[in-house]
Amino acid sequence: MEIQSVFRLTDSDPSGRLLGVVIQDSGSRASTSEADRGARLCEGHELDPATAKPVPATATGRMLKLDEAAKLLRRIERQITKRPPAPPVTRRAVNVA
Repeated sequence: MEIQSVFRLTDSDPSGRLLGVVIQDSGSRASTSEADRGARLCEGHELDPATAKPVPATATGRMLKLDEAAKLLRRIERQITKRPPAPPVTRRAVNVA
């Protein structure tokens, strides 16, 4: 099985207002219906395999509405392993004579 890259693409209208998000794997093409209505790519990021894993197949290849994208982002964030907090740093006081 070939591993494909997964991308999160953010689209806006000509005035810069956010329209939605497309999750797309490298082997597919998203619907062009949003592009036909004037949507423009304003941002794109490749998702690493751990981040792409919780993305359901039903969310790929189409424009997600903003509320759908927000729910998916929260789902992804819950799956990401958090790093432990950094240990506290203590500083020794310096006497200035």
